[in-house]
Amino acid sequence: MSQVTIGKDANDGFVLSVNMDIAIKGVETSTAKQIVEEAHDVCPYARATRGNIEVITNVVG
Repeated sequence: MSQVTIGKDANDGFVLSVNMDIAIKGVETSTAKQIVEEAHDVCPYARATRGNIEVITNVVG
């Protein structure tokens, strides 16, 4: 599940934040965390928005 929120920055401008809860069935949590980190590094969307929006990834069991 993902949640996107809109907030304000220090200059009273708008900013986006994304919080993703990620579950990978049949995969141990430590392995899932590694997969998520590696995917976030190569994902075109993540690369395009890196430094522009806060992204929080949570691996859930």
